[in-house]
Amino acid sequence: CYGLRAERVLELCQEDPGLARPVSPLSRDLYAQVVYAMREEGARTLCDALLRRMHLGITADRGEAQIGEIAKVAGDHLRWNSEERSRQIEEFRAEVRKERRF
Repeated sequence: CYGLRAERVLELCQEDPGLARPVSPLSRDLYAQVVYAMREEGARTLCDALLRRMHLGITADRGEAQIGEIAKVAGDHLRWNSEERSRQIEEFRAEVRKERRF
């Protein structure tokens, strides 16, 4: 999962059992890792958390199928309003489209 940081990820799962859910069948990443990226690693965008810090970001799907739920979890912890969530999702999708062109 996260090597030495796995303990903190598991603590997040204990604090909120909903975070123990797998994000995607394409990866073993948990929703707790989204929160960990935001809280502990300073990620402030979905692109940063998913595409640079999580295994999900290197899968064929890149997390696109789950981006709505990922944005909700991240947004709940960063206190994003609905407009910011939508902006983050669009920014993520634009980045994935850009990367797929190459």
